[in-house]
Amino acid sequence: MVYAIAVCPLSEYDKLKAMDVKDSKTLSEEQRESLFKTINSNPQIIHWQVHVLHPAFISRNMLALYANNLNAISHSSALGLVKSLVNLGLNVKELYVDTVGPPVPYQEKFTKQFPDTETTVCAKADDLFPIVSAASICAKVCRDWICKNWKFEVPVTEDVEYGCGYPSDPKTSHWLESEAKRDPLFGFPNFVRFSWSTARNVIEKHCVGIEWPDEEEPEKVSRKRPANNTSINSFFHARSENEDEPKRMRQYFVNTHLKKVTEL
Repeated sequence: MVYAIAVCPLSEYDKLKAMDVKDSKTLSEEQRESLFKTINSNPQIIHWQVHVLHPAFISRNMLALYANNLNAISHSSALGLVKSLVNLGLNVKELYVDTVGPPVPYQEKFTKQFPDTETTVCAKADDLFPIVSAASICAKVCRDWICKNWKFEVPVTEDVEYGCGYPSDPKTSHWLESEAKRDPLFGFPNFVRFSWSTARNVIEKHCVGIEWPDEEEPEKVSRKRPANNTSINSFFHARSENEDEPKRMRQYFVNTHLKKVTEL
């Protein structure tokens, strides 16, 4: 997954609007590539950065014992991108963010971390604000380039195209099933996000099942202590309830003839 941020001087924002950038989802690949070249040829108007999250990183986080959901991962990435600009010394006066999940708590994260920035988090921001549209174009072009030029670390079915990587693409669905059938134990290479519901459905359908012993109902264990096993309670002594009974001094105080005094 690729997240992007774009920044434009307020004095140049009208020029950015004139570029006619739009939500990347509404553009063809040729239109995105053309606008991407326009963005890169105008560094005085717009600057952009991306944060690329490896599929294996997302899988580890979402399938871990203490898991992070995709929204939390996305929020962390977006906050990190803004922080990187602030660390460069940019005075970020206005911030527009396409929401992931409920917009109100998401916006609170930004206002808490960047209180001097006027932040707007809303749905379809990439369609409403040109600066967000530009960021979406940069993210989509970079993602497509990464997918097309991916270097597999393990053998894959070479004569089957994996498509664009979206479930709506028949090539992607066919490739997932082909890989799962080819390797029914591990399923896919790390090019695939295993936490993705589409991938998980293919795994359940075509891959071998695995039973984890620690998930089974544990057998009842006798609480009776073996004869040669000392109880931990034997290492402790109950405190005397008799207030008048003299307390035994520790050996250090006996050897050094030190005594406790209440008056000087």
